Amino acid sequence: MKRSITLCFLFAITSMFVYAQKVTNVRSEQKGQDIVVWYDLSGKADISVSMYINGKKKPITRLSGDVGKRINKGIDRKIVWNVLSEYPDGFEADNIVFTVKATPVWRTFLLAEGAISPSPLQGSGGFMVGRAARWGYYLKFRSSFMFAPSRDGEFNNSYITTDGSKMSVTQSDINKLITGNKKKTELICDIGAMCNFSMNSDYPMYVYLGLGYGLRQQMWEFSGNKWLRYNPTSAEGVSVDFGMMFSLKNFLIDVGVNTINFQYAEIQFGLGWLFNK
Repeated sequence: MKRSITLCFLFAITSMFVYAQKVTNVRSEQKGQDIVVWYDLSGKADISVSMYINGKKKPITRLSGDVGKRINKGIDRKIVWNVLSEYPDGFEADNIVFTVKATPVWRTFLLAEGAISPSPLQGSGGFMVGRAARWGYYLKFRSSFMFAPSRDGEFNNSYITTDGSKMSVTQSDINKLITGNKKKTELICDIGAMCNFSMNSDYPMYVYLGLGYGLRQQMWEFSGNKWLRYNPTSAEGVSVDFGMMFSLKNFLIDVGVNTINFQYAEIQFGLGWLFNK
């Protein structure tokens, strides 16, 4: 008799304690020695079940059905717990809580990414890789794959610094000294965090923010085979990365902006793939 009362009590509270944003419409019934829990799942998730007796967590292992890793979304998902095979002598308690929890599925992604700055025109390419569920992380690397020669000095529109000395010049002076050859170098390496604000693991929409190291150099050749960095369009220091990714099933589209020391803005874009594992 005690055994039957215990099972009925569990059945009565199952649908009252559900901890997951994706789990809805929970209902349950007792079938012989089993408790069957039905629920609807709005997106693919990892499903786990816990039981608490008088506030203390008790193990539940004799579960079958729609429980475990990567349960597909759908209505009438079903979990079966063989209670008496796990607790053959039954048990008594005043407070029993049976919970169903859905955890977003961690997914890996890889994108090919490019970036361009319109003024002056300069571009780079690379990749972005990471993992995410509700929250996640990523690593990004981009380069122009063009490496500038050793720097012999620097200049802007009013001075030239070379060989340890600084000389005031005019634009006319610069035009007489430059050969017209230019080389551009860019290197970006960022790590960051991301969030799936769509709350859907099948069609995620991520927003991301990252920090790292950035280098952008525009080198001009002067007479005497000397290469000087043009400071107004060059920067080195902290790279800040911000953007969004949209998914079409497993296909990803990335758009965002990047800056080094907040000295200029660069538009970035990418295409990639969202893997299931």
